[in-house]
Amino acid sequence: MADPTLTEPSEPSRPAGLVLRRAVPDDVDALVALICEAYLVERYFVSGPRTDRAEIEDLMRRGEFLVLEVGGRLIASVYLEERAPSALPAGSALERVGYFGLLSVDPSEQGAGLGRRLVGEAESWSRARGLGALELWTVDLRRELRSWYARLGFREVGTAPFEAPDRKLRPCHFVVLHKSLGGSELATAAG
Repeated sequence: MADPTLTEPSEPSRPAGLVLRRAVPDDVDALVALICEAYLVERYFVSGPRTDRAEIEDLMRRGEFLVLEVGGRLIASVYLEERAPSALPAGSALERVGYFGLLSVDPSEQGAGLGRRLVGEAESWSRARGLGALELWTVDLRRELRSWYARLGFREVGTAPFEAPDRKLRPCHFVVLHKSLGGSELATAAG
């Protein structure tokens, strides 16, 4: 098996010994724990844990997770997959996008730029595959996230129903966001 380590960042604001790598099957339990802890903030509108072992194993078969770790402890992760876009702005003809989801940062590590770092890695991952845009879904009730993603260059292109209606504690839906990765139909449509 190839070494899954991608880089060792040296930014002074990052925790010492921070390593970026692809997740491996042995990371499933740590991914579940990290994601569920990071998403506890959503318990006011959705019940139950954010994910489980079966979902993470399924996602690892369809795409991949990148993780940031310090001393063998996962402190941040993001899921990446190439797929058809869920929504497109008028005039766009994109057939495939880089999708990212489950962006998670250990609450004790938030504010250190780790989420921004992983969004940048998602952009690089998508560009390396020749994809013209990056897509994510966020819940409409998470206005602070929509503002954060807007500052990173994402814009709203559509909506989708909440995937687990039986877990909703209040009305909500997904907002689909895209970011052009340069020279794509999305950039032209934004005109």
